[in-house]
Amino acid sequence: MAAAGSGEVYPTLWGFSPALDLQMQCLQTTIQHLTTCDDVPELNILLVGCGDGRHLLKTICQARRWPQRRLNFFIIESDLELLARQMLFLTLALENPEQMGLQEKCDIFLEIFGNSLIRSKTTAYVQDKCEQFIKCVTDPEYQQSVLPLLDLSCIKFKERDELEYIFKFWRTPEPKLFPIERYWEVKNRQFLGKRYDSRRGAYDWDLNMKLHDRGAAMISAMEYNRWRETGVAFMIREGIYDVPNKTLASHMTVTHRCGKVRARGYWGDITTSPYIAYGIETEENSLLKTANGVYTKTAQDVSQYNLTSMFHELVTGQKYTLPTAEKNDGEEGKACNFPSNGSVGQTTIREEDEQTNGNTDHERCDEAPTWFTT
Repeated sequence: MAAAGSGEVYPTLWGFSPALDLQMQCLQTTIQHLTTCDDVPELNILLVGCGDGRHLLKTICQARRWPQRRLNFFIIESDLELLARQMLFLTLALENPEQMGLQEKCDIFLEIFGNSLIRSKTTAYVQDKCEQFIKCVTDPEYQQSVLPLLDLSCIKFKERDELEYIFKFWRTPEPKLFPIERYWEVKNRQFLGKRYDSRRGAYDWDLNMKLHDRGAAMISAMEYNRWRETGVAFMIREGIYDVPNKTLASHMTVTHRCGKVRARGYWGDITTSPYIAYGIETEENSLLKTANGVYTKTAQDVSQYNLTSMFHELVTGQKYTLPTAEKNDGEEGKACNFPSNGSVGQTTIREEDEQTNGNTDHERCDEAPTWFTT
C-alpha cells in the first residue's frame, strides 16, 4: 500500500496472509541437502518485509514437530519500528511460564499486536521491557546475556541509536504524545472521503466483497466494524482499553508548508485488519463449525486459540488441543505428544535494517499478497 505522492509504502504492522510453519513449506529437495554443524542440519531462512514476525514465531513454536535442525533466521525490514515490535513479540513468547500464564501471555500479545488502545497492565509490561531493550541495543554484552538468540551485529550504530529512541518513546507514559484516536479518525476520513457519513455501509462492503470473498469469512461483522471504527481488534478481557498503543507509531515523509518533513503518527492499515495473521486458519476443526452458513466462532476466538496453542507447544513440545467439552466451553486444553522426531534445534535470529544509501526517504517492498490488499 503506497503513500500517495511519495515513494514510501505504509508499514506492514500485521501480515496480510496467515502465519506459516516454514519447515512445513520448505521444498523437500532443499531440506535433504542442508549443511551440517556438529552433525545437526542447519536451515537458513530469509524473511524480507514480513513486518510482524508471524512466520518466525510459528516456525519456532512448531519446531519440535520436525527432525532436529539448527534454524537461522535472517530478518530484513525497512522500518526499525517493525524490528522493535518483533523483538517485543519474541520476548513475550519466551516469557517464563511460571511468571506469565498462557492466557495472560496470549491476551497481552493480541493487544500489542492489533489494538490501537490497550490496557494499563499491558502498557506497564511494554514499558518494563523497553528498559531491557534499551540496554540490549546499547550494550552487546548485556544483550547476549539476556537475549542470546538474537544477533544484532548487522545493525549500524546510527540504527541502534534510532532503536534506542523508539524504545524510549514506547517507555514514555505520556499518552498525549501519540493521540491515536485522533490519528485513526483523520485517516478514516481521508480514506472514505464523502462516504464517511455512511461509513457503516462502506465497512460492510469491504468485509463482504473484499475479505469474505477472498477466504476470510471467519471475520465477523461485529468485530470488523469495531476495529474499523476504533482500531481495537481484540477485546478478550473485560478491562478498560484507554492507553494508546505506541508500538503502532511510525514515521512517514509528508509534505508540509515548509517542505517535506518526517512525521510520526499512525500510518498502518485501516481496511484489512489484524485478524488475517492468526484468525482465519486453524488446526482445530471445532472452531470452524458453521450454522446457517455463518461461522459460530469469530476471528478473535481463532486468534486466541492459535496463539495459546503456539505458546503451549513452544514450552512443552506438545500439541495443544481443546477437550471435547468446549468443545464444552471452559475446560483447559490437553496436550498431545508428537511422534519422536528429535528435539528442537538451536535457533538464531539475525535482524537487519534495510536502508537506501542512508536516505530516510527510502522505498520499500510490501509483503502483502494482492488477494488481501484493499
